[in-house]
Amino acid sequence: MPRVSLRAQEVAARSSIAAILATTLVLVPGGLHRWALPKLLVLAVGVLLAALVPARGRLPRAVVALALAGLTLLLVAGLAADAPVAQLLGRWPRYEGLAGVVGYVAAAWAGARVLGPGADEQRLRWSRSATALAAILLGSVSLLEALGLRPLGGDVARPGALLGNASDQGAAGVLLLALLVASVARRPRVLPVVGASAALVTVVCSGSRGALLGAGVALAVVAVALVVRAPTPHARLRSARLPAGAAVALGLATLAVPTTRARLLGADELADATVTGRADLWSSTADLVRHHPLLGVGPGGFVDALPGVRSATWAATSDPRSVVDSPHSWPLQATSAGGVPLLLVALGLAVVVIVVGARRLQVASPTTPRSDLLVGALAATCGYGTVLLTHFTGPGTTPLAAFACGALVASSPRATSRRPVAAVVAAALAVVVLTTAVAAEPVLAAAVRDAGQGRVADADAHFRTASALRPWDKDLALVAATTFDAGSRAGDAASAEAAARWAVRSLQSTPTSTEAARVAATAELTLENPEAALRTLERPLALNPADASLLLLRGLALAQTGRLDDARAPLLAATNNGPTAPTAWSLLARVYDAQGDAARRDDALAHAGAS
Repeated sequence: MPRVSLRAQEVAARSSIAAILATTLVLVPGGLHRWALPKLLVLAVGVLLAALVPARGRLPRAVVALALAGLTLLLVAGLAADAPVAQLLGRWPRYEGLAGVVGYVAAAWAGARVLGPGADEQRLRWSRSATALAAILLGSVSLLEALGLRPLGGDVARPGALLGNASDQGAAGVLLLALLVASVARRPRVLPVVGASAALVTVVCSGSRGALLGAGVALAVVAVALVVRAPTPHARLRSARLPAGAAVALGLATLAVPTTRARLLGADELADATVTGRADLWSSTADLVRHHPLLGVGPGGFVDALPGVRSATWAATSDPRSVVDSPHSWPLQATSAGGVPLLLVALGLAVVVIVVGARRLQVASPTTPRSDLLVGALAATCGYGTVLLTHFTGPGTTPLAAFACGALVASSPRATSRRPVAAVVAAALAVVVLTTAVAAEPVLAAAVRDAGQGRVADADAHFRTASALRPWDKDLALVAATTFDAGSRAGDAASAEAAARWAVRSLQSTPTSTEAARVAATAELTLENPEAALRTLERPLALNPADASLLLLRGLALAQTGRLDDARAPLLAATNNGPTAPTAWSLLARVYDAQGDAARRDDALAHAGAS
């Protein structure tokens, strides 16, 4: 093979590694949701580049079999779900339908292909340097945000650096830290040392307790792996020194950063509320699983199924308009998406990856870059799995974790292997589709700005343009509907007409969406069509009879039709929810006033003021 061709292949392989690392970094400046789709796009580019170069490793048959079993279960569950097309293609904003999960599996395939046993030491060293550079970039943004600066804009307390979510930020830090620490412990070099330090900064600045625990687990795995493989007692002591020092630094830095310290020690009220809310979420998810044990609710079905099983505590205290699209725990996420069978497959896959990875590590020479890679990949797998016990997968972290898993379990490539034409075609198609999808993000941002400034016609035109760029995205109609909802609730007829039109379109794709039904009913009430609102509310109330926001809308619709006696029951039920209670009592006061019941009116007004 000509020398130029060999150089081109190595450039492609290194570019593939860089693209997978870039999934933790890229975003769309000026986009509505800047995070998910650009990360999926560079993932597709990375997989395409990996498919174009000779294989340096391959996934073991057991891993492939379990991955295919999981994908098959997701396909069946998605086809049996309430909104099969939307759920299989992926729901906004993370787009983790079957297509997204295939991308994660492809990342593992790419990791085995470019960083398998056949990869030479130069490629492994380049991969380590690229990982360090990614960690430094992410750590720099994390540190700036911790100092109160906002290089990417925004004003939330925990902005999430280049991932848009603080827990994702911490999870990415755990992965990068794990991948770098082993090489630093064996032979400290400036770039990996700075990169590992930056990754540690990212974990601490995220304030994520799950990430702090995941980093601790990753460092412990590195320490154990290095100590077990060291040839002498002195070497064992030396091997454990750096991971132990990193753990101490992690603890001291956590205590030094006020916001992280407050979250860890329970002095942050919002953090305490997160713990309580997580318990309610897991309890409600367990109820959901009991209702759907065999196939779950399909990929992406959680967001629409959860409102019907929310616990009594949750129903009474949480804003019913809040949207939760994941149970924030990977075992529950797997079970809710594909039932108990998918949970068993996921558990089996986790065990196989760790066992096979440990075997690969046993036979690797402890003084080589490959050994550093395997130790780091094993630590990254364990650390990331720990983070996901209280968090969810996503395109900003899961591709890198899957890539590391692929490198960890990879076996030697076949002596003769054909070019993976199907993989090339599929990845190229994904690049094209995702490029146009990413192009829609600035258009969506413009639509939201126009809607906020009252330019409804311009906003509507932008949403139509975005729909043309992203015809497969069944949740884009819901994004448009919720954007116009603010104007609709304020009484603007043009906004209400647009909200109703887009919400109806959304319900055609996702008929059990409580959010879309709520927007549609609100718009119909603004347009003084209460009978249409009552019809719209029938199905979501049958699915979610305790949803206070739906009860509030039903009471208002009944009052608009003149059925004041019938309106009182749903409005009274809506007073049991803290966030909706003031509005419900105010509407009840108006109902009592219209009925000439001054005593009850005054009592309702008193309750409205008190709540």
